[in-house]
Amino acid sequence: MFRYFENKLILTFSILGLMFVGFVFSLITGLNSNLLNILGTIGSLLAGLATVATTVIAYKAYSNWRLQVSSPNSYESDVVLVTKLKNIQERCFAFSDMYGAQIFYIFSTYRQLTLDDELEKEYVDSTNTELNGELESVRQAAKEGMSLNFLTEFGDHVLHRSNHVFKSNTAPIQELLNYQIALKAYINAISIITRRKLISGTIQYYPDIDGRSNVTFMSIGLDGDLYLNLQHSYNKVLEHYQHKWEV
Repeated sequence: MFRYFENKLILTFSILGLMFVGFVFSLITGLNSNLLNILGTIGSLLAGLATVATTVIAYKAYSNWRLQVSSPNSYESDVVLVTKLKNIQERCFAFSDMYGAQIFYIFSTYRQLTLDDELEKEYVDSTNTELNGELESVRQAAKEGMSLNFLTEFGDHVLHRSNHVFKSNTAPIQELLNYQIALKAYINAISIITRRKLISGTIQYYPDIDGRSNVTFMSIGLDGDLYLNLQHSYNKVLEHYQHKWEV
């Protein structure tokens, strides 16, 4: 914000300065100058204004990119880091988008079946079979993409990359550590929820998982607290690197 006003001031004072020089020049040349000289003076003034404007634009561009130019290896490493993190966050979004609401539907529907004594046994059995099939597909998806190996991937490709080769003893930034905590809570919740079986004991504390934790069947949905916390932590990491490289 301050740099924006600083650049405007530089441009304004430079233009005013050139205009003053042009005005003084016109006084020196006197009123008897011919039209050609006057036009030449105006042309020189406009050329000077264009040069100043070009210089200011170039300076502003350099200000925005000077860190990238002066520290190319560090910048490139951070670009790779943020790209890897973006891929991880997109996979979390895809899982919550596809399965978050489905998990809630499976267990909420099963709960309704157990509470309604007037439903026919045939309907209850067929619905249970359908719900178990859906839960198994969610379970398989979690096993393939949202296991503890996902946390290892984050550590190897993101967290450890934040320590550049010349700063190997520097701790990762707090924003990445916060994301790691949020990701761990998110992954653990997925593991806890998908391990649940469709039996009466699993919904004893519905919508809480077991009555002892804050995890609910809604926690990993796009509107769930654990996913929202993960998204918030991700945004904070982006803000850090945007500020660091002034992009």
